[in-house]
Amino acid sequence: MSAAAAIIIIRIKRVFAFLRERGATSPDTAIPTSEVPYADRWYFRRVVKRGAVREHEGRCYLDEAVAQQYLQSRRTRALAFAGVALLIFVLYLWLAT
Repeated sequence: MSAAAAIIIIRIKRVFAFLRERGATSPDTAIPTSEVPYADRWYFRRVVKRGAVREHEGRCYLDEAVAQQYLQSRRTRALAFAGVALLIFVLYLWLAT
């Protein structure tokens, strides 16, 4: 995983943590989107699009189940990438000898 991707994941986790700390985990407890850190960034819009953060009428809340699924999916993709990179490296070493 690149450093930029790691920073983005850290920021997404901070958004999730912020919403949890504020208790914004249901439509009834939603908070104004303007109060959420990084709400103006593309990766925030991405988690909204994926459904991890739900928005309605200028307010948002964390959908805990979807957020956990989103993070698990990111971990799985990162592990798959690392596995493919390792396989390519091993093949390179094997063919180079």
